[in-house]
Amino acid sequence: MTGHFDYIIVDGNNFGYRSFFGPSSNLINSEGINTTGLAVGIRILRSYRRKYTPKRIIFTWDGRRPEWRKKILSDVGVEYKGGRKEKRSEEESKQLCWTLSRLREWVSHCGIISGKDNNMEADDIIYQLVASGKLKGTKLIVSSDKDLYATFIYKDVSILDFKDRVVTLDDYKMKFPGVPPERFHLYKALTGDKSDNIPGIKGIGATTAIKFLTEADTPTEYALKNIKAKSSMTFLESQDEYKAFINAIDLSKCPYKISNDTFKSPEFDPSALDDMAGEYEIG
Repeated sequence: MTGHFDYIIVDGNNFGYRSFFGPSSNLINSEGINTTGLAVGIRILRSYRRKYTPKRIIFTWDGRRPEWRKKILSDVGVEYKGGRKEKRSEEESKQLCWTLSRLREWVSHCGIISGKDNNMEADDIIYQLVASGKLKGTKLIVSSDKDLYATFIYKDVSILDFKDRVVTLDDYKMKFPGVPPERFHLYKALTGDKSDNIPGIKGIGATTAIKFLTEADTPTEYALKNIKAKSSMTFLESQDEYKAFINAIDLSKCPYKISNDTFKSPEFDPSALDDMAGEYEIG
């Protein structure tokens, strides 16, 4: 899908992983450096400029893994993102770190605004930036993180997933009938999120979660109306976990707020871009 968007807001870490792991073959320069992620990331970024003609691109980056979110989940025995298994070799991990660092450098030399806060993740920053209302016009969020479906409560928001599909509010409504975006965090708290190691409520899958959220005013009311169902009993016995999952998932509950200090606006530096392109042999 092509079309104009006034703003493109990129989850930088998510974008970097896609650029590094997406290609089926590696690009190795004459110095033996794996430049795949950097070259692919640059190519994708250029394609966004051509396809969507934004007046501004904004990158956001993860800070440290937020201690407040880890604490909420550890109180109910869940290790935030603890289920992620390290499948990369030491060398591949080094190459990924190199890629992310070089991408941040390239973005900076392009004069692109970047946002980062050590107490927040990229999706927290994106949500607050959209919620602030400061970006007047159409907004395209580039991320595969479904937590950002919560931004559909705001005007003129679309999401570009990593299959290059533009997801709109209408698409969301078709996939999650009866679950408005402001309640999507409740859906995820019920069903869980494997990428963040949030297990959800045992026995509640997508279909049952939608029933919990659409067939009564609250999930608790649904459970009480259907008390004989095993999923209802499990839900009622798991209230501490459910509340913790909500507080960890709901982007509006982040206790830290973006400010002018969150964002850096570097100067466009074409000579530095030329130097990087020459050093890493990227056209």
